[in-house]
Amino acid sequence: MSLVLSVNAQAGPEDFNSINGGELHILTTLPDKAIPLHNKTLRLSVDSLNTLWVHNSQCLANMDWWGDAVQIVFGKGKVRALNITHSVNIGKSWVEENTVQLEGIAEKAVLCLTSENLILHHDKAADSYTLTVGPFLFRLFDGFFPMTVAMRIDYPKDLLVLEDISPAAAPGIDIIDEPGQIHFRTSFEGVLWVKFHFRRAGPSIGW
Repeated sequence: MSLVLSVNAQAGPEDFNSINGGELHILTTLPDKAIPLHNKTLRLSVDSLNTLWVHNSQCLANMDWWGDAVQIVFGKGKVRALNITHSVNIGKSWVEENTVQLEGIAEKAVLCLTSENLILHHDKAADSYTLTVGPFLFRLFDGFFPMTVAMRIDYPKDLLVLEDISPAAAPGIDIIDEPGQIHFRTSFEGVLWVKFHFRRAGPSIGW
């Protein structure tokens, strides 16, 4: 999911002193002003292992960085059942194909969405699964600006075992790994992709 500000977004000269061109930069020190927060929960069900569709619920906050109008973009063909479930201090919001359009964003605005996302890949030869989440980015004109992503991944612990996460835990990247649930949090500039690799728990049963 990407966040793209429209040309009528309000930005002062100080916003362009150090513009990120898209390269991923993990932040270990945050700006004084609260940066946009993307809080997401992804649920892998037994059905997900068959269809590769994953249930997504997410909320976006600290949106006053974004200016007056924002377009939230999901991969074409990778999202369905996209719905706005909650909004605060947003003049107008609507779903348009694979995007969510926002106008009249005020201070302390919050937006919550649900969807189903086609983001799970099954390697039949290895009988393993990769959950690919992203790209996360906050782009204004030609620059990329700070944001925080906090994710919770729920998965059937009796069916899947987590093998690794990319990027891995490091300064600025916090990961909590528990059976059936993963928590991932980082603040960054640029473009972020996160991959969770799972193997089948126990012998294959021929799904």
